[in-house]
Amino acid sequence: GKGRYFLSDLHHGVLQSCGVVPNLTTLRVNHYPPVTTSLANRPGVIRCGQHTDYGTITLLFQDNIGGLEVKTVSGQWVPARPVPGAVLLNVGDLLETISGGKFPATQHRVIMPTNEEERSKTRQSIAFFVQPDDEVVCEPVGVPDLKYPPTKVREYIERRVGQTLKK
Repeated sequence: GKGRYFLSDLHHGVLQSCGVVPNLTTLRVNHYPPVTTSLANRPGVIRCGQHTDYGTITLLFQDNIGGLEVKTVSGQWVPARPVPGAVLLNVGDLLETISGGKFPATQHRVIMPTNEEERSKTRQSIAFFVQPDDEVVCEPVGVPDLKYPPTKVREYIERRVGQTLKK
């Protein structure tokens, strides 16, 4: 097995050497403006499309407006209703890779509120995207797995961001 500090050793740039070791860990404030009824009634309109986060984990702080849904391992979308004072933890792509799929990345999206009162309000959340250091090569612990080839963190994140921006 790996040592006691295996995971923290992959994150020096955010945990111990912030600003010294290159690391793409990011804190982002997400703003979802109010939505008019005419826009909300258009087919296929969604606030944020289905995706997974790129790094190891994401810590999400939500307001009370809701709309976040997560996909279960059986493929069903379920609401991740805000709980006052709670922090939601999403598993990211690179933790899925490191765990060889034992911890699958959380598929999630933000849907349009169904009631007009919630649509008329601004939704906000704060996401802390925790990434391993840029030069770390992520691969499954233990036995290699062709489904999870070794991948350098910075290259992977830049590739995923590029794919997202093309959509």
